[in-house]
Parts: sequence; structure tokens; C-alpha cells
Amino acid sequence: PERGDYGYLTWLPTYTVAGRPLKAFAMAGTGGNKVVVVPELNAVVVVTTTNYNVRNPHGLADALISSHALAALH
Repeated sequence: PERGDYGYLTWLPTYTVAGRPLKAFAMAGTGGNKVVVVPELNAVVVVTTTNYNVRNPHGLADALISSHALAALH
């Protein structure tokens, strides 16, 4: 996703699903753990993972969120 702004320990990314931009609030933890709130879809997506020694763990989590969770809710 587009990273967007950051403040108060919260990211403001924009995910794109089927060409549609979806603004979100996200909290990110070590190893790719994420909580993403998408108000437009009335959805909260939680990803728990242990990708501590993997390159770009947040990119992997974001790909999962975009291609599976948000795509299913779109």
C-alpha cells in the first residue's frame, strides 16, 4: 500500500483493491504483525505472524491483507 502519514503510533496507509483506493488506520508490530482498520468497509483485519528473520515482513503482511482479506470484503 501507499504508506501515508504516521503519528501517535498509527500509520495511515491507502490500500488499493480492484483499482479502488481504501484509506485505513494501521498499527504495525515486529515480524509483520498488523492491525488494519478500514472504515469504508466497516472492517478490522488482524495479521499475526512470526516472520522475524524474513526480509520485508510488513510487505508480506500487506500483500496478504490486500490480495486476500480486503479483496474478499470488497
